[in-house]
Formats: sequence, structure tokens, C-alpha cells
Amino acid sequence: MTTIIASYTVIPSEATPKRRLSMSESDDVVRWTHATTIYIYKGNHNDKNFIIKSLSDSLSKILVHYYPLAGRLNWIGGGRVELECNAKGALLLEAESTKTLAEYGHFSPNEPIDELIPIVDYTQPIEEIPLLLVQLTRFQGGKEGLAIGVSISHPLVDGVAAISFFNSWAKLCRGESLDPHEISPFLDRTIFKSQYPPSSPLFDHQEFKTPPLILGKSDAIEEKSKQTAVALLRLTSEQVEKLKKKTNDHSLKEGFRSYSRFEVIVAHVWRTLCMARQLDDQQQSVVRILVDIRRRLDPPLPNGVVEHLFKPRRLGALIGFLENKDNDDVQMVAAGLLANLPKSERKITMKLIKLSGLDEIMSILKIGKMEAKENALSALFRFTNPTNIESQCDLAKRGIYPLLVDSLNSGSITAKARAAAIIGDLSMSTPKLTVISKPTSCSFFKSSRVPLCSAHGSICSVSSIFCLLEANSFPGLIKLLHGEVHATTYEVIQTLSTLVLEDFPQRGAHVLHESNAMRPLLDILNWGTDSLKAEPVGLLENMFVSKEIVEYYGTTARSCQIGLLGMNIYGDGHLRKIAAKVLSLLEHLNTVTLVFAC
Repeated sequence: MTTIIASYTVIPSEATPKRRLSMSESDDVVRWTHATTIYIYKGNHNDKNFIIKSLSDSLSKILVHYYPLAGRLNWIGGGRVELECNAKGALLLEAESTKTLAEYGHFSPNEPIDELIPIVDYTQPIEEIPLLLVQLTRFQGGKEGLAIGVSISHPLVDGVAAISFFNSWAKLCRGESLDPHEISPFLDRTIFKSQYPPSSPLFDHQEFKTPPLILGKSDAIEEKSKQTAVALLRLTSEQVEKLKKKTNDHSLKEGFRSYSRFEVIVAHVWRTLCMARQLDDQQQSVVRILVDIRRRLDPPLPNGVVEHLFKPRRLGALIGFLENKDNDDVQMVAAGLLANLPKSERKITMKLIKLSGLDEIMSILKIGKMEAKENALSALFRFTNPTNIESQCDLAKRGIYPLLVDSLNSGSITAKARAAAIIGDLSMSTPKLTVISKPTSCSFFKSSRVPLCSAHGSICSVSSIFCLLEANSFPGLIKLLHGEVHATTYEVIQTLSTLVLEDFPQRGAHVLHESNAMRPLLDILNWGTDSLKAEPVGLLENMFVSKEIVEYYGTTARSCQIGLLGMNIYGDGHLRKIAAKVLSLLEHLNTVTLVFAC
């Protein structure tokens, strides 16, 4: 028997990009369930506190580099999902088993090993389900060893990617440092993006057809009703070699090529399975195997994309591809690869600037095709990190803001969302560069004679302060709020939140009021998903410290919040908690004027 004794939510140890990643067509055909793995460690592991702390700390660190695993999936319509990188975290469980290691046998699928794997609650909304769950189980208190069971989102990672993640996590857990190529996974899904309109198939794709019916049957109802079983077949190396020799002796004699060990084993199992099912000799059947397509793509995609591009010569070659204005696809893929280079590596950023990589990115934003622009915007995130104001200043002086505003107004949904996020990164630094004057009047709806920024209380500029108001980006941001598109709305709210400063929230509230942003923010509470609704509610919590804002929008917000409190929110009820805080503020101020109807 296994008992869960503790549960932890592990989030990245550092701030990670908040972004949305589209899933490729190949991702969408994979069931959005979790793949499971169990790792067994023999020996005495009595130091319980050290082990769980070591696992938790190292997991928190590796999630900085593999930050999508700390995110959540979201439905976007049409039966498709997207990945929201929101740092909600992974689930780490601590468990104890009364069994010995020997009682689990060979850990075959027929044995009771499910209790060593973290259970995924698929009854929750998809946006609440962790993408990574880990369970540490001690056998008889750790005296017999321990198991680490993992459930990891299959649409997000395949076997190769999962192994890469586990190996990097293990190194950090042992106290080792990661190599440069291990710092960041390859995240660019656009290289798998299908062309539109799609090209004609080059061959007959049997894998997409319905499996053949049993001869003489008109449907598969009887076959589907049969109970299936899992069998673990053990083959010795001698048996495999004997099977291979027998097959190849006949094959070579007939003038065919020789077969690999894998091929002869699959063929042998397939043949004997058909015999066990007593299938007719003329019965068609299908066998399916998993294949790593990385090196089968044209051009091939190496396993360690980041490792290959990290070297200076290859980095220079990559920038050369950015300059290829005659081939849009090459530009798009090159920008996507550049976007996935380790963003924490300062030397890569400096090398890119030295090799004119930043200039080429901005050139794509000016004249490139939309798909290339989307990836170029993603590549810009390494230069807009709020912890590196020097890099932000350089970007602003190069004239990035007009290009961002242009993407806000005329870009694709993805481009608009990324442009809004970059503007938010820049706006986060504005308060650090601004000397804010104290408000002279409680009634902030009165205009000031002093030519100060209405949001920051200072004389703002675009190039030195990154003020999004001076950059004229506000109209585009507000327009996106009215669009009722989940991806862009999320990023816009994050950006608008940078205006509601902790010391003077009334200034930002005034700006949002004057720009007619309040109504679409409140409307989100009617059409948004639960995870999206939490964003405007959190913003309202900061804004409703102002009596004037409550007077204008209190009744509208109150009616919306009461509706939220009545919702059946799953998980920890995060949305319900924030809504309750806003209601508490409204009750405390007790100043309500009906302006709009919800």
C-alpha cells in the first residue's frame, strides 16, 4: 500500500517568460494525456528531508530552462490546444510504500506499479492540470530504496525530449552545472507548421486510415468488446541473434537487404500475435511503431539544436540565414532557432549584437513576411528582459517602439500578442528610470497644468524611459482588449498592469479610465476562461484602492464579481479568492454609482 504524505507545487526559481506557444499539427494528433516513467534507486535512503528538498530545489531550477513544463494547456477552439507559459508550476508528491522493492517484481505493466506513478486528475479543466507531476515513493521508509514516478504531458514532449529533461534535472540534483547546450530546450513549433494550402500527399498514408475489419465482419464492435492483455516477452541476446541470422540467411539468399535486430523482433512479435489471434492468412493487419523524426526531416533537425548553434561560426551562419530575404521559409526558421537560444546566456546576447543579429531581427520586423515577424518578435525577448535595462535602452534607441506599435495594429494574432508582451517588458522598467512626483490632489480626474506623464508623474520619453503612452502604443493595446481573443487579451492585461504602480495606483487607474479600457476589462469577466478572468480581477484589486474608480465602476464590477463567486472553480479556487478580495474592497469603500450595466 502506498500513502501520499505531502504535496508541493514547485514553480521556477527565477522569473520566466510569460508567453503562449502554439502546438504543431503533429502535437495536436497526440492525445493530451501524460506519459509515465518510473526510476528505481536501490539502497538505504533514510535522510527524508534532504532528498525531498534536493528534488524540489533542483526541479525549481531546471524549470527555469524548461519553463513550458511549469505552464498549462488551454483550449483554443476547433479541438486544438495551445500552451500557456504561466509558471503555475509542477506537482511534487511525497509518498511511502509498505512494500519491499522485491514485491514489485520486474515492474511489468501487469504488476501493481500504478501506485508509484502520480495520478493525473483529468476531471479538472485542462487549464488546471499540471503538465509535469513527480512522485517520490520510499520503500519501507527508505530502507529498501526509493522510486521516482513521473507523469509528463505527451503533447509537450516526446521520449527524446523527456530524457533530455530528466538528465539535466539529475545533474542539477547532484549539484553539477549544466553545459551550454543543456540550458535551453528547442521550443520553436513553427518549423513543423504545415504549409497552406497543404501540398498533395507524396504517398498513400495508411496510418490515417481506419484499421482493416476482420474478414467476414461488417463492423468492429465484436473486436472492440474483447478484453486486451499486456504481455512482457523476454528475449535473450542469443535468441535475438538466432532470429536475426535465420531471417537474414533467407533474405540475402533471395537478393534482399539484411534486417536489423529491431526489424526482426517486431516482425516476429507481429507474426506470432496474428497466429495467436487465429487470423486468416488473407487478413490484413497493421503494426504501429514510434519513430524519432528529427533526422528524417528535410532539412534534418538535430537533437541538440541549441548545442549546434551555440558555436560562434554556426551563430554567424544562422544570422546569415536571417539576411536571406529571397527565401521567407529560411528566414522564418532561422528566426525561430534564434528565439530558442538560451536567454540567460549574456555572452550569446552580446555576440548576436556584435554579429548584427539584432539589426537583422529589426529588419525582418520592417519588411519580412508575417511568419518570420512572429519568430523575430519572439527572438527579441532576450533583449527586453527587465533585469537588463542597458539592453532595453539600446533596443529603444534603435527605434523598436514604432515597429512594435505596427505589429500591434497590423500583425497576426501571434505577432500582436508578442508585441504586447515586449511592450510590457519595457514598461516594467519605466518606474525604475522615472523620478515620480507626489500627487497634489486626491481628485486625480482633474488635469494638471504641469506637463507630466499622466501615468508616471514625470516628463517621459520613448527612448530613455520606454513610456508606452509616449510611444502611442495605448490605442493598439486597448483595441486588442475589444477583440475578445484570449492570447492577445492576456498579454495586454499584463502590459496594462505595469501602469498601476504600487505607490500611486490612482495614476494608472486614471489612464485606464480616460482611455476607455475599463469596460472591456470588465467584459472579460463574461467571456473569458477562468485563467483569463483572474488577470482583470487582479488588476481591479489594485485599482479599487481608489475611491473615484469605485464610484465610476463599482456597481458593474460588483455584479460581475458576485457571479464569479458563485462559479464552481476547481483547484485552489484562485479566481474565487481574488474576486472575494475585490468584493471586500468594494464593501469597505461603500461608494457605489451605477454607470453601466454588466
